[in-house]
Amino acid sequence: MQTKLLTIIGFLLAFAGLTLAQTPQAPPPPPTIQFDEMQPFAQWPDGNEFLVSFPTVIPTPQPENNVVPIHILLPKGKSGPFPTVLILHYWGALNRNVERAMGLALNRKGIAAVLMTLPYHLERTPAGSRSGEMAIQADPALLNVTLLQSLQDTRRAIDYIEIRPEFDHNKIGIGGLSLGAIVTALVYGVDDRVSHAAFILGGVDIAHILWNSSRVVAQRDELRQKGYTEEKLRADLVNLEPDTFLKGRQGTEALIVAARYDTVIPERSTRELIDDIKNPKVSWLNTGHFGGAFAQKRLLEEVADYFSKSFDNQPFAAEPNLGAPTIRLGVQYNFSTGMDIGFGADIWRAGKEREYSATALLTPRGIRLFLGRRVGRQIAAGALIDARGVNLGVLWSTVL
Repeated sequence: MQTKLLTIIGFLLAFAGLTLAQTPQAPPPPPTIQFDEMQPFAQWPDGNEFLVSFPTVIPTPQPENNVVPIHILLPKGKSGPFPTVLILHYWGALNRNVERAMGLALNRKGIAAVLMTLPYHLERTPAGSRSGEMAIQADPALLNVTLLQSLQDTRRAIDYIEIRPEFDHNKIGIGGLSLGAIVTALVYGVDDRVSHAAFILGGVDIAHILWNSSRVVAQRDELRQKGYTEEKLRADLVNLEPDTFLKGRQGTEALIVAARYDTVIPERSTRELIDDIKNPKVSWLNTGHFGGAFAQKRLLEEVADYFSKSFDNQPFAAEPNLGAPTIRLGVQYNFSTGMDIGFGADIWRAGKEREYSATALLTPRGIRLFLGRRVGRQIAAGALIDARGVNLGVLWSTVL
C-alpha cells in the first residue's frame, strides 16, 4: 500500500512540475512487460472471444483497479493478421454489451476488436462502490491520476496488439463511447501507432465538459464549494487535455458521431473535437446523449464501415443523419389546462438551427401536438393542440 501511495504522489509531483512548462508534454510510453497468453472466453456467430489481463501502468491503493482485463474478438472462419480496433466503453458501464456488439460488427468485416476496461469500472470496481463511481471525482489531482492511468493502460493494450501475430501491426484503430471517446481523443493525440479513430458522443476540453455536463452535477457543486471555477479547473487539467495533443498531431482522420441535443457532452466540446481533426467524418444523431440506443444497429454499422474502408484506403462518406428519432420527456404548460408531463417524439423540424418543431406528446390528459419554436436550450414556445382546441403554451423538455 505504501509503495502505491508513493507512486501516486510521484506522479502528482511530476504533474506539478509539468504545469510550469509552456507546452504540456505527452507522458513517456509505459515500460514493456511480458504478457500472459490469451484464454478462450466465449464463442459468437461472428467471432471468437478471448481474455487476457495485465497489471496497470499506474498502481492505485485499490487492488481491484490494478488489474486490466481486455477481451479480444477475432473474426470467425477468417485468417489473420487482422486490422484491429481498440474499443473503450462509456462512464458507469455495467456490462460490455454495446462494445461487444461493436466488436462483432467489426468481426463481420474481417477486423479484430480489443475491448479494454477503463479504471474503476466493471471488474476494476473497488469493493463497496459502483462501476465508474470513482472514475470522476471532485478532485483535480485524482482526475489527473485517473486520466493518466486510462492513457497508459490503453497504450499498454496497444503494446499487446503490437506483439501478437493475430493482429496487423500497421492497421491499429481506436474507438470510444462517451467517456471512452474522451480517453480515445487523448490516446489518439499522443500515440501515433493508432492510425484511425472513431469518437462516439465525445468531446474535448474536459474542464468545459465537467462544468456544463448534465451528468456531473454533484461533482461540479463540490468543486464550486472548494473554490474552483471552470478556468481554474482547466489550468489544473491542462497536462492531460486531449485538445492540446490532437491539435499537435499531423494528418489526423476520424469518424465523429455526435448528438444534436446532447446535454452530457456540451456542443462546444463536440465542435472543438471536430475542429481538432484534420480530416473529420461527421455523422449526426437527432437525439440526446442516450438516444443512440434507438439507432444502435445503424450506428455500429457506420463505425464498422468507417474502419473497414479507412484501413483499406478506400473513400468513406459519413452518413450525415443516422436517423434516430428525437424522443422527448418534458413538462408542458398552457393557459387553459395548466401543467402536464409529457412523453413523445418530434415529427417535424425546420429552420437553419432546427429551431421550429412539431412534437407529438402522450400526456395524462391524452395525446397533444405541440407546434413551436425553441427559445432556450430546453424551452420552446408555441401552440398546444388537442381535442379541446388550440392553446398557447410552453414546453420544457430533455431529449433522450
